[in-house]
Amino acid sequence: CVCVCVCVCVFSSGISRPKTAVGFVSWWVGLGILSSIGLGTGMHSGLLFLWPHVFRVVTAVEKCGHTQFESYSDMWGTRGEEAFLCRIDVKAADQEVGHFSLWKKVTLECFLWGLGTAIGEIPPYALCYSASAAGKKNKDFEEAFTNQSSSGEKNALSRYMASWLEWMLRLVERHGLAAVVLLSAWPNAAFDMCGMACGHFLMPFWTFFVGLVLGKACIKVHMQCTVFLVLFRESSRNVILTYLRNTLVMPVPLLGKEENLGDLLSDAILRGVENVQRGGGVG
Repeated sequence: CVCVCVCVCVFSSGISRPKTAVGFVSWWVGLGILSSIGLGTGMHSGLLFLWPHVFRVVTAVEKCGHTQFESYSDMWGTRGEEAFLCRIDVKAADQEVGHFSLWKKVTLECFLWGLGTAIGEIPPYALCYSASAAGKKNKDFEEAFTNQSSSGEKNALSRYMASWLEWMLRLVERHGLAAVVLLSAWPNAAFDMCGMACGHFLMPFWTFFVGLVLGKACIKVHMQCTVFLVLFRESSRNVILTYLRNTLVMPVPLLGKEENLGDLLSDAILRGVENVQRGGGVG
């Protein structure tokens, strides 16, 4: 079902050549896999590739005044000759292109990348599922459920992490699919442990994977996309920066000099946008 939806969306987006379509899907799904695979040691492909691509789309929309330009060839480190070029046969809109139109222009790339991050979470699940199905005991999970007995011997941070782990494991055990969607629908650095918990409790693969796709590819990545679209768009970014500078005027001591909190946050946002624009050093 997911494959059919992806194929329909890809060919409806203007990619007519099967070879180009395969390369397009492989690129964005592959980047998503690289981002989440490896128990948290994966490459930050979102900051390196996806969000710089979104920034280029937003810049082209602001320049052209419409979304009728080619952007799908921005993959595998290269771009087509007509990528992000304004079409002379399309008249610019009288008013600013809406946020929804911008989102539609990049939603396929975001979904495919999110789908890749979901696929990258499968190995921890598969390892724990195999061990649990074979009847092997998992000491990490046993300790997580009995951490309260030795909590006095741990510092505050260790106790907090242990309680968070125990809550997450019990949530997965009780609520199954809903818990996977909930835990994967926001930037959760400890989600690898959730995947391991799902395998430990022998959650069916399709229940686990559907929850991942719903949480990561249908919710989280599009929430992130909405935030980045607002920050990348010059008009909305200027409104946010002006509000921060005019509202948060309390001084913050920093490195021997005082700076307003609003100015500090505004400068951090601008630096972040510039880093994404450069693609973390990638062209």
